Amino acid sequence: MAFYLKSLLRAIITRKDTARESMLLAPARLPSGPSARSKFYLRDPPNDKPDWLKVGLTLGTTGFLWFYLIKQHNEDVLEYKRRNGLE
Repeated sequence: MAFYLKSLLRAIITRKDTARESMLLAPARLPSGPSARSKFYLRDPPNDKPDWLKVGLTLGTTGFLWFYLIKQHNEDVLEYKRRNGLE
């Protein structure tokens, strides 16, 4: 890998027209034909019917985490006041 990069850099610096350099400097083209389709979206996302179990778990977890965060913060404030004699 390092040898390839060194030879590529040497070719670019000395302005030799190698096959590798011309491939790197070739203009970009958009893919055409059947390969132009994205491989990640094989089916449409189900926006018309949400997964209510996932929605409920997400909102429930979020609510629990906020409740726990506020509870822990209030306990930490009370501990801070107790240790510093502010109460």
